Amino acid sequence: MKDMADYSGFSFVVRKWISGFSCKKPLDLLSTVLAGYMSIILTTIAFALVVAIYWPSISGYQAAAAVAFPHANKQQLKAATSSSPSHQEFPPEVVDLIANIRLARKKAEAAGSNLKKMGDPPMSFLSEEEEIASWHRDNPCMSRDELWPLYNQHRHGQELQPHPYLGAVLEEYSKLHRACMKNVGGDVIGLFKSRKNSSTTGCKFVMGDNEVATGLGNKVLSAVAAVMYSILTQRVLLIPVTTSIPGVMCEPFVGSSWKVATDGILTPAKFHTQFWSSVQDVYKGVQDAHTLAAVISINTSASDGSSDMSMGSQQNLSSAAKEDAAESAMSSGWNIYAARVNEDWDCQPEKRFFCESVQEFYRTQVTWMYFSECLYYLPKLFAVPTFRPTLEALFPDRMVLTHLLRLVMLPSDPVWLRVRQVHNVHLKHIDHRVGIQTRYFHGKQDWESLHEATAQAVAICLLDNHLLPNTSLSNTLNEEITEEDRAEAWKLAASPPDSHDSFSSHQIAASRGDDIADESNDTVFQDREVEGIKSELAQKKIPLSEMTYSVFITSLYNSLKDHLTKIYVRNPVATGETVALIQLTHEDKQQFGVEVDRQALTEVLGLSLSDDLITTPQSTFGAIAAGYGALVPWFIDIRQETPAGCVKGLTVDACFQIPSDKHFRCPGEPALDGKLIADEVHYIRDCHEIETPFVPVHGASLGFQLITNFSRINTRSPYE
Repeated sequence: MKDMADYSGFSFVVRKWISGFSCKKPLDLLSTVLAGYMSIILTTIAFALVVAIYWPSISGYQAAAAVAFPHANKQQLKAATSSSPSHQEFPPEVVDLIANIRLARKKAEAAGSNLKKMGDPPMSFLSEEEEIASWHRDNPCMSRDELWPLYNQHRHGQELQPHPYLGAVLEEYSKLHRACMKNVGGDVIGLFKSRKNSSTTGCKFVMGDNEVATGLGNKVLSAVAAVMYSILTQRVLLIPVTTSIPGVMCEPFVGSSWKVATDGILTPAKFHTQFWSSVQDVYKGVQDAHTLAAVISINTSASDGSSDMSMGSQQNLSSAAKEDAAESAMSSGWNIYAARVNEDWDCQPEKRFFCESVQEFYRTQVTWMYFSECLYYLPKLFAVPTFRPTLEALFPDRMVLTHLLRLVMLPSDPVWLRVRQVHNVHLKHIDHRVGIQTRYFHGKQDWESLHEATAQAVAICLLDNHLLPNTSLSNTLNEEITEEDRAEAWKLAASPPDSHDSFSSHQIAASRGDDIADESNDTVFQDREVEGIKSELAQKKIPLSEMTYSVFITSLYNSLKDHLTKIYVRNPVATGETVALIQLTHEDKQQFGVEVDRQALTEVLGLSLSDDLITTPQSTFGAIAAGYGALVPWFIDIRQETPAGCVKGLTVDACFQIPSDKHFRCPGEPALDGKLIADEVHYIRDCHEIETPFVPVHGASLGFQLITNFSRINTRSPYE
């Protein structure tokens, strides 16, 4: 035993320490024994550390499935990931996107290694697996596991499942985001001010901001568009805390954070022009780069004796012009570090943003991009030729909004606890759920002039489309609403207040007569929606007298609930069904802040759990409710010439309201310049005519949207 102990330096120290006591002879034997056991323990600990550091972590494909199928249990997840992790069954466009994201991550990791050698940022001694576990402890998110199963409990949710390759893309993007934020080291403002470009950090960034006093619907829609753009271009998305999105939603990218406190130093960009180059600077850089490319082309052609340009064109570019073009390109456009994407109007990117040449410039020359948006410009990303094939492969059903909302825009725990309570108390055991959202865009004065017409239109919509049963009072409802009433309501709706220089989104005019040919599968799906209630009840074999209905109302005012109370609470339903009316809040005026947005998101998700949804035209609040719920909404219709009360929407995806232009505006791309986007991308169509703004904003009128391809909806869970 003594010989074994002598081989351990540590045991020798321990033995010497113990032998220092007066009773040396007995303790000498004891110290030898203890030293031997201590050597064994230390060896075991060292072995355990080696295993923890070098043991392979969960495979990329399994992690992708964990994102794509958050409601799967361990056995289901194992079955879902039993195939090869090479993504061989994925569309080639998706494979290419994943490869590009991985390449960007490798660049970030390589840059991170160099930064660590210089002591910036500090090194982490945790393994990746330990870091992820720590991140989950610090960023709990119940909805990550519970949101999709909740929708699966409802008729509409059962018809939609996530596409596995979207989960794989998000998992790879999360790794890129994590690698870059490690390089940042927690000091985003310091990194930005250091003006370290992507060659130093290995990363490029998008700052996704919002206009001040933007409602939750606009914030969420613009954030979803920024997420998609960041993934397509392999940029790290950062969301300022001032938008309230980080306080309302979970951290979406595992192991990382999209939250940034700019403290008014970097944002809004239009007030900090010393940091952010203008859109015009970018356009000048694009032009200079184009000119320099032409110069290089001429020189190359001259050197090999060939030429694709006429002699006149070559003579027009004199030596002085070539030098000026090169000098201008290098001194202005090619030196852009951070740039805005909008200038004249903060709600959407400028017209040329969607041109290939401009995107190429942003991709190769600009490290930081600043978005300050309030509109859902994502449909227009399909217009960019290099983005389109990838987007079509990722979203064959074209339900972009629904998939990104459910996988990325996950409600935080304070919100989710409220949603669970609302569902369990008011919605869980109901046979048929109807959600109704009313919006008065100019506040109290709009409400005073429109609430009666709106309430009457909603009641007619409910009855005529068999969304709720008849009562003794509702049988006479249609007779009470005269043409004079409709004419007066329309007159009020079509008169924007003099005190407001913008438009009222519900003040709509049926000025367009465009015939939008429905795809056959769309018609079949919508017919099934209308007949869904009857068939569902027949399968359940529930007697009409035992049927329960719930009407979940969201509005700043309680007038609609009062109106429906007179019909359904104070009067018996003819066939004995029960109708419950629920309205959680009525604040009387729109407010802003994290707590306000948390409650707003709670009510959005309550609406999304409906079987049928009725919303106000052009309301982004209603649009994200339809998106979360994968619902084609009914739009409240108070137009004079349409006595129906409501009209069915065209698609699940939200309307890109008032786009700055529906044409390609790409002067450097003559094959596309001036063409109508809808002519090139057939599934981008005008929004429903009821969403036409009465007053065009910045020259824009009716928006456009992605038309859902219902025949390509993934109806089967991949882990079944």
